Parts: sequence; structure tokens; C-alpha cells
Amino acid sequence: MNINITLLIILANVIVSLIGFRNTQFMERYLFRTGSILKRKQYDRLLTSGFLHVNFMHLFFNMFTLFFFGSFLEKGSPLPGYMYLVIYFASLLLGNLLALVLNKNNDNYSAVGASGAVSGVLFATIALSPSTKLYLFFALGMPAWIYGVGYMLYTIYGIRSRAGNIGHEAHLGGALAGILIMVAYQPALLRMHPWVILGMTVPALVFLFIAIRYPHWLTFGFLKANSKENYTLDDRYNDRRMAEQEEIDRILDKIGKSGMQSLTDKEIRKLEEYRSRM
Repeated sequence: MNINITLLIILANVIVSLIGFRNTQFMERYLFRTGSILKRKQYDRLLTSGFLHVNFMHLFFNMFTLFFFGSFLEKGSPLPGYMYLVIYFASLLLGNLLALVLNKNNDNYSAVGASGAVSGVLFATIALSPSTKLYLFFALGMPAWIYGVGYMLYTIYGIRSRAGNIGHEAHLGGALAGILIMVAYQPALLRMHPWVILGMTVPALVFLFIAIRYPHWLTFGFLKANSKENYTLDDRYNDRRMAEQEEIDRILDKIGKSGMQSLTDKEIRKLEEYRSRM
């Protein structure tokens, strides 16, 4: 029986994301959040968050990219199916672990999406076939290795500056995982394309060393660019969550001063929703 792994992964993403779109409690329980992972030890979020998405557009672009590059790895390359799965899930987990490390001091940092896994599949493809032409916007063609180096440099810039509406940490971690796993599986790639592989990995590894060794450097870059126009989807989500928490604190203060009977119907519903998520 010939199983299409890529389509199964896409189907799983679609089903889980649709549940998350309709059920906010489900989304809350399984998204990536540093505080819940580190303090409540809900480590399953490192995996489950990779099957949730913010909206249909977020889901579409991730699955669109996965369909093309995943299909190539699965059907058009010598890579066995189990290694394809290793690349996908290792990239997902490493991307989220990197986000966890770089945001460990921000309990409210949250994220969803298969971006880390998809980046891993994309960069495994580039490592395997760096001269393949990529056609961006269906017209502009460029060798895959040029795209890969440029993408890495932009991702590094994005983490430091919080540029764009993108969770760059997962992209960087996933991309590195995809390259390194592919090279570990086929070491000849490093001999065949040494400058391409090094050009994609060395800047990222140097950046990660600096960011982890000197975290204040990363924070400084974030503070300089932390304006509303540079907010990511996660930043906006965190703002909403902080506003909700302030509202809950106000309701609890009201109960402490005047008792439950002082609450309005709206405040009672808000409190019940909050308790159901705990």
C-alpha cells in the first residue's frame, strides 16, 4: 500500500486547525506558551502547537509550501519515508525548542503553526538539490541556494528586530534541523556543496551562540523595534491575553470587596470562561 505521507500530514493540520478555529478552549490548551511549558510542564504543547494555525491564510500558506516541497522529498528524492517524518517532526520540535529558549523569560509568549516543520522540509530540499530553481510569485526564478542563504539572513534579522508578522524563531530552528538532518543522513552533500551548506548554517549558528550566550543583546534589539507596526500575530495575541487577565483581576478584586452578588451577568460569564481554561 502506497501511503502519501505529505497528504496525511496536511490532513492532520487541517483537522486540528479547524477544531482550533471553532473551539477557543482547545486552542488555548494546545498552543505553544512558554509559561505553560516551563512552569506547568505541559510539554505536549511543543508538538501540538505545530498543528494549530492562527487563521485560514496562515494554514493555507504553510500547507501550500509543504505540499510542493514535501512531495518532492517524499516522491522525487531517494529519501525513505521514515526519514521524511524524522525531518518533519524534528524540525517542528527544534523550532519550538528554540522559541522556548529565546523567550524563556516571557511567560506570555505564545505561538502556533507548522512553520518550523515546513521550514525543515524546505531546507532539507535545498540541501539536497541547491541548484533547483525556485519560482517566487510564479515568475521570478532563482537557484534554491540563493533563496536559502537570503532566507537565513532575513530570519536572523527578523528575530533581532521582530520584523514582519512572522515567528522567526521557529523558522530558524526548523531550517537548521532540516539542513543538519539531511547532511547527517547523506554526508556526501557536504562534500558536494560545502559553501552552500556552510553559507546557510554558519551565520545561523553564530547568531544562536551570541543570542543564547548574551541574551541582553537580543532583548535590546527587540526593545528598539517593539512598536505596534512591527507586532507579530503572537504579539497581538499576547496583548489580548494581557487585557483579558487585567479584566479577570478587576473582577476578582470586585468579588473581594463586594462579593459574588455584585457581579454582572457579563462578568460572571467572563469568570466562568476563565475557570474553564485553567
